[in-house]
Formats: sequence, C-alpha cells, structure tokens
Amino acid sequence: RDQNYELALEELQSAAKISNDLPRLHFSLGVAHRFLGQNREAIAALEIAIARYPLDTAAHYYLAEAYTKDGNFAAARRRVEESLRLEPKSAESTGLLGKILLREGKPSEAVPLLESAVRAPGKTSIDHDLHYNLARAYQIFDTLALGVKPESKLWWKCKTYQVRVLMDKGAYQDADFALRTFDRSYPDLDGGQYEIGRAHV
Repeated sequence: RDQNYELALEELQSAAKISNDLPRLHFSLGVAHRFLGQNREAIAALEIAIARYPLDTAAHYYLAEAYTKDGNFAAARRRVEESLRLEPKSAESTGLLGKILLREGKPSEAVPLLESAVRAPGKTSIDHDLHYNLARAYQIFDTLALGVKPESKLWWKCKTYQVRVLMDKGAYQDADFALRTFDRSYPDLDGGQYEIGRAHV
C-alpha cells in the first residue's frame, strides 16, 4: 500500500512541476503525504488546497487530522469546526472534534459528540477508534475525582463501553470475564444497556 502512495506522490510531484494549478492537485498531494506519515508535508499541501478552494470539506477534515497528529489542537479544532460548518451532519467530523476535545482535556464536551458519531444513522461499519475514545472519555469522568459513584449512570456507561470495545475487537472471552466481574461486584445494579451487551457475548 505504501509503495502505491509513493508512486502516486512521485506522479503528483511531477504534475506539479508542469502545472501547479491543476484541480485538486494540492489536496491529492496532502492525502498522499498523510498516508505516508509525512505529516508536515501533508499540512503544507492541504493548507494550499484550502486557500485555493475553501469549501473543500474533505481538505478541512484531513488537515484537522494532520494538526491533531502534530499536537496543534487549536488549529485542528478550527479546521474540523469549519468542516462541520460546511457539512453539519458528518459523523466523521463530529467524531474527530470529540477526539480533539478529549485530547484537550474536555471530556464533558467530547462525550456528546463521540456518542453522536458512534450512533450516527447509516453507519455500516464499526469504528473501533471512536468506541475506544468514548470509553476513555467515560473513564476520565470516573477517575478524575469528579464525585462519580459506582452506582451512577456515568460509571455504568463507562463499564458498558469497556465491554463494547472488547466485543468489537473480537475479545469475547475478555468481555465475558469483565461482565461476570460486574455481576459479582454489583448483582443488584440495574443492567440497562449492559444486559443487552451481555446477551450478545
């Protein structure tokens, strides 16, 4: 796969030498750099792409991803918010904004966005990273001494998503062990979502 992107990058760079104004040239360069792990080069190319065509939602999204990897969360947030302004119903951009806010230490703002992205209508595949980040957000609430009690709804959500992540990854034995542990620790706790999850293990 990397070899294909290396070949594509060579061709795109050759095209840029002939004509630097080809449609979507810099966007394509940015995507190629991104997949090859060349983050700084991806940022530079995508910034040019947006300067030439500010309404490109995909360019804003990929640039937000690149800034996130670079640790520039403020720039990443600006770009993904612009992507959402252009395409408000994008589950991908909503999820990415949630991830960025989580990395900025704002779990209370991240949770509703991540929940919305995970449960977006029309999703045909499981995004393990979204589930993982949502579980992390719930865990942060549980471990930051915010007064969250084990019997609380928030604690329960955290444990439910821990199990869901294990199930999504196919780690059914680990999920079953976790569920049985919860059963022993809190036999009288109202199951809710958890019971639905346990039935699928």
